[in-house]
Amino acid sequence: MAIVTTYVCDVSGKTGMDRKDFIDVKITADNSNVEGVNYSNRILIIQKLVHIDAARKLGLVVAETKEDVQPQTPTFESQIASLMKQWAEEIAYEAAESAAMSARHG
Repeated sequence: MAIVTTYVCDVSGKTGMDRKDFIDVKITADNSNVEGVNYSNRILIIQKLVHIDAARKLGLVVAETKEDVQPQTPTFESQIASLMKQWAEEIAYEAAESAAMSARHG
């Protein structure tokens, strides 16, 4: 005779029968900084069962990557665009500097 266990995610309400699809999350709340409220327990710890899909959406687990991420080499066009942007910024800086000098002298 088998015992059927159904797990329920506290956050999203998802249910499942495989425990591997769920993770335990401990939430710690420090109430000592709340003004005007007198708590008998300053630190509150709650443990929740969260479905792995909900945990990924909430950023509670890191998604597994199957392959190593290779850095992308910049294309010729992106290098040219970067150089042109730098050049335009230098011209704008020199023009602003020239205008400021002219304003000071008169």
